[in-house]
Amino acid sequence: MKRGNSVVKIYRVTKHKGKGKGYEFIQVTNHSEGYRKPESFFDLKTAERRAGEIAQLLAGGTSRPPDSEPSYGRAIELLRETGVPSELAAGHFTRAFKILGDGRVIEAAEFFAQRNPDRLPTKTVAQVVAELLAQPGSAPGANATSQTCGTD
Repeated sequence: MKRGNSVVKIYRVTKHKGKGKGYEFIQVTNHSEGYRKPESFFDLKTAERRAGEIAQLLAGGTSRPPDSEPSYGRAIELLRETGVPSELAAGHFTRAFKILGDGRVIEAAEFFAQRNPDRLPTKTVAQVVAELLAQPGSAPGANATSQTCGTD
């Protein structure tokens, strides 16, 4: 089976058990995970379909097993919302995971966001002074007497 520059071989194999006649099956060589992994099938159509999937994986430059395609697609979809390239996101997550350990990445992000808001309200000095003076017991010199006389 050929897709682009990738070729996946399909072999017809006969296996003999003891002195019996033996049985035939079709074998497809899968190199998509970086090593030779033979996959066996009893009908040619299924073997050809699988060989086509493997050839497509290899031709596309990816080496993901077919069962991971839905989760990979969903991960890319989630990343698209952020605008962060997948390689960069994977690098950042890996580094954070190594620093924090399992399950602590989200907890750390929430902790950081609580203590470091990136959108503080913009106020003038006059507005802050007005707010402070509006609080009960915050008139200028109100605490001065209690602090110097030791009453509080």
